[in-house]
Amino acid sequence: LLDFELSSLREDVVRALRPQPSKRQRDAYAHYLEGLRLDEEETTRDRAEQAYRKAIDLDPRLATALTNLGNLRLVAGDRAEAESMYRRAIASDPSQAEAPYNLAYLLVERGVHREAVPLFERALSLKPDFAEAHFNLAMAYEELGRARDAKPHWETYLALEPAGSWASIAEKYLTPRG
Repeated sequence: LLDFELSSLREDVVRALRPQPSKRQRDAYAHYLEGLRLDEEETTRDRAEQAYRKAIDLDPRLATALTNLGNLRLVAGDRAEAESMYRRAIASDPSQAEAPYNLAYLLVERGVHREAVPLFERALSLKPDFAEAHFNLAMAYEELGRARDAKPHWETYLALEPAGSWASIAEKYLTPRG
């Protein structure tokens, strides 16, 4: 008799194709979660930064920790380290929309709109319903004199956030200019 039951083989294949995270990766993720818990309150941001740094020490490719540390460094006024963290996050996880968005936002602050546009576009290709990315891409296009390219992003922003905090700005840009 031959046993044609493949369930155990299937489980072995799934286990091999989806390896379990190492202890370092699990510990890194635990530190990341601790940072996430602490980073919203101004009084605990230093501890959040320490938690993110520990997570990154344990797993240098943990893109969410890199992005969040970048955000904290940006809030602290350290734009150079924020940019470095965002770039590392993009390299570590090309599927994460927040890192290219945040880097683009940083570039817009610096007045480098032309470099920001492809990063905003990348964020939107990964997360098409990212309202803030539509808004900021539209603003970047406007700064570059590309109102025609901005228009669909103003419209999408308003469709996603009709009562959003920037809705009146988007509406102003969509109003025909006389």
